[in-house]
Amino acid sequence: MTRPELLNASSHRIPRLAEKLASKEYRDHYLDRSLRVFLANQIRALRGDENQGEFGEKIGKPQSVVSRLEDENYGRVTIETLLDIAKALDVALLVRFVDYPTYLRFTDEKSETAPLRMSKTGLGH
Repeated sequence: MTRPELLNASSHRIPRLAEKLASKEYRDHYLDRSLRVFLANQIRALRGDENQGEFGEKIGKPQSVVSRLEDENYGRVTIETLLDIAKALDVALLVRFVDYPTYLRFTDEKSETAPLRMSKTGLGH
């Protein structure tokens, strides 16, 4: 990935990240970390005011699984588990592969507070 490709993604973060993201090792770490944080925040937002036990009952998982899903360091969330959650909550799940400029634009639009602004259906604005 060349630096000009990264700079095409307009964001206040891009200039700061462009040099670091030129490194494949850094990109891999960045993707891993940011995706874990994003998923944990989404699960917390979907849970809303319910405690982990109540939410677990709703999605057919024990409280301990909900706790792990909300732990950004867990890192073993499966597509199957995410599909189970989506089905239980009657929401869609979107998983796709994109280039890094697209990923950076998307994650810039979905700030850390974005999952907290989700509607009652669990879908963002």
